[in-house]
Amino acid sequence: MIAAIEDWNVQRVSRGYPPLDVRIGAQYGAVVLGAVGSERNLSFAVVGDTVNVASRLQALCRELQANICFGSRLIEAAKAESPTTRLNARDHGPVSIRGRDEPVHVWVEHRAENQGAIAVSA
Repeated sequence: MIAAIEDWNVQRVSRGYPPLDVRIGAQYGAVVLGAVGSERNLSFAVVGDTVNVASRLQALCRELQANICFGSRLIEAAKAESPTTRLNARDHGPVSIRGRDEPVHVWVEHRAENQGAIAVSA
C-alpha cells in the first residue's frame, strides 16, 4: 500500500497536485462489524478494542516517523501463520497509548529518506 501511495504521489506532483501523506496503524484481533443507523442514513462500522488500538497506532506513526505501526498481536499472528515470512518492521518496544491501561508493544516500518511527502523545489 505504501509503495502504491508513493507511486501515486509522483503522479500527483507531476500534475501539480500536492502529495498525500498516508500512514497506517494495524492490529490483529476480534472486532464487531455491521451496519449502523437508519434506513435513511446507514453507515458501515467496525468497532472494538482492536479498532481503537489500530487507530492509536496510526496516530503514533507521525511521532515515530513511520509508514506503518503494527501492534504486536498482528506480528505474532503473522509469524504463527507463516514463520518464514520476513518482516520489514523493527521492534520499537512498548508504548503507552490513550485508552489502554497496559502499554502496546509496537513494531514500525520507518520511512526511508526518499519516501513520504515528496519535496518539490521551487
